[in-house]
Amino acid sequence: MSYLTIAEHREFNSVFINGILIPTDEIGRNLLRFSEPFVLHNPDCEDYPITIRGTAFRALYLGKQFLFASDHQSKDYEPQAACIINTPSDKIVTSNVCGFSNVSPEGGPEHDLRMYDFSEAVTAGALSANGWFDIQKSMLPGEHVAAAVCVGFPHAGTKLDYARPSIDFAPRAVFGTYKNPISSEYHQFFIKPNLDYEPDGFSGAPVYGVTLVGKDANLKFAGIVTNGNSGCFYFLDVGLLKMYFDSYFENNRV
Repeated sequence: MSYLTIAEHREFNSVFINGILIPTDEIGRNLLRFSEPFVLHNPDCEDYPITIRGTAFRALYLGKQFLFASDHQSKDYEPQAACIINTPSDKIVTSNVCGFSNVSPEGGPEHDLRMYDFSEAVTAGALSANGWFDIQKSMLPGEHVAAAVCVGFPHAGTKLDYARPSIDFAPRAVFGTYKNPISSEYHQFFIKPNLDYEPDGFSGAPVYGVTLVGKDANLKFAGIVTNGNSGCFYFLDVGLLKMYFDSYFENNRV
């Protein structure tokens, strides 16, 4: 694994993440557990049972575990194809539900976003209850972001071993400065310095915003990357994701 540090870019030496003080040069490593390569299952292809399409974000909301990814990376697959590889057992774990807040006339999500419910897999013990970012306690609307951090998996550093199956990956933490919003739902941040590699694979990656309150720097979840280039990433606002969650829970009351 390789990491980019951001200590040299800001005056602060540490940030609070969910109330815990983290050294600045450990931000990428600390946030890595909430990102992973977005894996899709090919049940009808024995030789190539899985494929990778970008980055996925592991989120916790109201005690349930969800995986977020971009729609354009998965639109050719059935909703139940999204999966997580249980690393200790090398078993493929698929989601039980794919939830959308709004549906387009074409039948997919209105926004470039998919949300998968993995809470049943966690309850059954097929996945760990650890490693899911509790966004309910740590949401930051895009317009309040002073600086941004994004952790994703560029395709150039990600390789599949179909024999196990397993994934070799090289995650990257990207630092940027927030710019004016494109709309109430879409935001952008400029990357500093520009990337020296192709950013293909960052779609679906979480964006975290850093805010300064007095002398304290706080890092919170701000949104999901949809697209970008070596100098700028675009992302969906956390408020839109909250709408997805609220709609999902409203439609799936027990």
